[in-house]
Amino acid sequence: MPLKAWNADLVQALRAKENEASVLEESEQLAKNSASWLFWRRAAECIEKVRKDIKITQTGSVQNLPKESTDFRKTAREYCEQIMRSGRVPQVIRPAVPAGTVEHPYLRTMQHRGGGYAILRALWDAEKSPNYEGFLTKDQICRLGQRYCDVPMRDNHFEGRDHGHGWESNKSLLSHRFIERDKAGKSWRSNFRGPKDRISLTQAGRDFVPKMLEKFGEIDDGEPDAPAPLMSRVVKGTKKSPEDFDALQHWASTAPDGAEKEFQVSKDRRKYLHNQIEMLNAMDLGYRLHHASRGDGRQRTLVVTKVGQSGHDLAAKPNLSGLDLPPSGGIFSPCAAGPGQKLGGRMSTDGKREASAMAAERRMSAASTRGLKKPRISQPSTMPQKNASHMAPRPASSSSSSSSDSDSDMDEEMKRAMEASLQEVLKSRPHNQEDKDLEEALRLSTEEAAPPARFARLSASTSVMDLEDDQLVLSVDLHERRSDLSPRDIFEELQKRLHNTAAVQHVKLKMGDYMWTRSAEAVGLCIERKTMRDLVGRSAKGDHLRQLRRLSASCLPSALLLEGDISTADHQVAYGADPISHGHSDPAIRESADVLCFLARLVLRQRQFVLLTANAMDTANWLASWSLVLKDTSSCPKAPLDAVTKAAERSDRGYSDLLAFVHAAGLSTEDQEAIGRRFFSLDELRLAYDSCPDVPQQQLLVAPLLLLSMDADSQGDTSAHSAAANASRRLFQAATAQSGVETGPAHAPETKLSLVATTGIGKDIKSLPQATGCNVEDCKPCCRGVEEVQAQLLGTGDFTAFKSAPFRIYILGGSQLLQFLTRALQQVCDMDFAKVAAGCAEAIVKSLRLERPGHKVLLLEGLEVAAKQVCGKGQNEPCFQVAKEAAKLWPAVVAILAMRYQIHALQWRNRSKLKEFLIALFKEFAETQLLDQ
Repeated sequence: MPLKAWNADLVQALRAKENEASVLEESEQLAKNSASWLFWRRAAECIEKVRKDIKITQTGSVQNLPKESTDFRKTAREYCEQIMRSGRVPQVIRPAVPAGTVEHPYLRTMQHRGGGYAILRALWDAEKSPNYEGFLTKDQICRLGQRYCDVPMRDNHFEGRDHGHGWESNKSLLSHRFIERDKAGKSWRSNFRGPKDRISLTQAGRDFVPKMLEKFGEIDDGEPDAPAPLMSRVVKGTKKSPEDFDALQHWASTAPDGAEKEFQVSKDRRKYLHNQIEMLNAMDLGYRLHHASRGDGRQRTLVVTKVGQSGHDLAAKPNLSGLDLPPSGGIFSPCAAGPGQKLGGRMSTDGKREASAMAAERRMSAASTRGLKKPRISQPSTMPQKNASHMAPRPASSSSSSSSDSDSDMDEEMKRAMEASLQEVLKSRPHNQEDKDLEEALRLSTEEAAPPARFARLSASTSVMDLEDDQLVLSVDLHERRSDLSPRDIFEELQKRLHNTAAVQHVKLKMGDYMWTRSAEAVGLCIERKTMRDLVGRSAKGDHLRQLRRLSASCLPSALLLEGDISTADHQVAYGADPISHGHSDPAIRESADVLCFLARLVLRQRQFVLLTANAMDTANWLASWSLVLKDTSSCPKAPLDAVTKAAERSDRGYSDLLAFVHAAGLSTEDQEAIGRRFFSLDELRLAYDSCPDVPQQQLLVAPLLLLSMDADSQGDTSAHSAAANASRRLFQAATAQSGVETGPAHAPETKLSLVATTGIGKDIKSLPQATGCNVEDCKPCCRGVEEVQAQLLGTGDFTAFKSAPFRIYILGGSQLLQFLTRALQQVCDMDFAKVAAGCAEAIVKSLRLERPGHKVLLLEGLEVAAKQVCGKGQNEPCFQVAKEAAKLWPAVVAILAMRYQIHALQWRNRSKLKEFLIALFKEFAETQLLDQ
């Protein structure tokens, strides 16, 4: 029986509370209920926005209620839970009170000529102006609203106005939704750069302002009190600003000789001013303008100096004999300023690359030497003596040209000194790779302008780890991150954990998120990581199915690493999915039950291993444990790296061929989707036919799958069964190229689920409501303390000869696992994670007889609880040493079971979570398992 949806009843109950509060306010109980009606109104609006059904489960837990926020507070949540548990919904005592009938609580506490009043008046006046563009900035609001405010509107830290200014009231206006702020797409992706915030009135604010004016006795004549500011926005793509040229021209015509003017503008506007200055100099206006830039980044400033017509040739004024003067154009003529742009001209493409390379080299050298003492360079005996002209004092009237020439000579002498000192140091000791790298770095640092290609080689040699041929490398995809705010935290955590175990590199992987390599081979397995939010949010498009299909086509085992608590899927949103599921033909995952069914299908198909982790740090712990196993295990799966990277293309090609083949067989689009979800290639479909013992089972092999793709209302019809059987026969005839089809039952096979379980788990299965009518037989356990369940589909009626392959489930407790680990540790006599895990996995396989052929899965429950109990008893406990390291040993055991024995192993927190997964496992087994035995 489906659970009741409480959405409409909760809205009705909250509206009743809103009306009750409004009645109290009208009866002059304002001091006690000043904002109560608004509180309940916002809570009702939050319930109306919930897309999923708000329901209460049989265990009493409430699902899909909004999270606590400023609009839906704890009081509202507790009231809703009380309504759902009691089942009594209060009735609305009268029609809902229209918005604005009761005085708004903010208007009662609002200060006349305060910050909120001034902000609203500024926006209100701006909206009445004909040149209003729909928003104002903070500066414009503070400028226009100052006339309506008795305190300063702007904040100023140096004047002690961090608080108490008028603009601080914008927080209250935003919380009451009187104004809205558009951040224009600024975020961490754009380094919070972009246009200023755009602030405008909302409809609630427009309704509030007339009441505010009425309360304070202000008269609104419909005209703006002051003209609204013009929004001087630069059109996107514009590289000129005429205002800059007008300001430059006015300043140049009035300023005296020697005056300077600064322009702190953008890069494009600086280039525009460069060209305008050259144009003014060419017009012979009686003066000349010279320009230079200072500062870096956004603080870069263009400085323009005015020089008289007779003063631009300054080479003749001071006595500069003995100095090398620039050409006849004067020292203020455009001259090279290092690689990149020449002052007064445009930067070439080569210059840009060269300047970028030098800037990057300076940053790298500063970062590498930060916090270290500078080495003392001994002065060699071959160092040249300084010339007398260099040692002589400079005249006070010497120009910047002479100082720059002298500095360049000093730089040349320092370079020669560094080179000579380096040669003496290197002669005194043997060379190794580190010395060669140091020599190359110092040699490049003494050059004037290192070419970009040479700098790229240097940075690559110093930033990338030198890897040996047989070293294990864990490759992390560049897009793999815990959140957008911390894109490198997983990568850096893995580097810390695997410092002496394996190299960790950040690369772009064509498939998967984590992959181990050694030399030119991929080893271990390829892992695709999914958070609960990512899995649910992108499931409607089928992205998770496509990624797993590509992983299964690789020559290497693959795994899905699901991160997070499965119950949190109830609070996620499947974007683009319909509110109601369409059954097996719908790939969308909407709630935790869908996640469990999805994991059950992966376990039953045996294509990908399933790894469950709690959070990002737990994920790093699992990857570190797997790296330890792969480092010390030589008998792990291997595949050429090229074959793994090309698996995506191979998978897409095989999947397209399968769909084309099914379409050519005359099956409908829904049937093609059903076949595509179960089989990934035509070869896989033919292998399934070959596994059937006789032709009648081959003919009806996919009939149950085709029946599931139909509507739920038509699945019980005889015509639907007949259509599914006929389509299955046509597909078999096309796949096996048989001309004739044997006659048989004209409907899909009918089956029942048969379970054989040990006593403990058998009682739990019988108590489940979903197991009603299921035949559960008792059996003896294969090992003491281990529970076992065997599931199999058996045909009924005309299909008694049909049956599926048995599926075995082994349930191991946390205390039993600790005992296996303890025995393995005693044999190894050392806490070597890989060896202890290998011994434990081997003991589990032998004790549970997991080497038997067939599909099987190992489920572990309560490991964390058992480990805490042992650690709480003290070091004298026999299992204390392995319990302390259980979080690292269990992933290593899973790695051995997966790579050496091909056994799926999943961990569950408690018995309740385990039973939920068993329900999903039995459901998927009964609906999708093939009758191929």
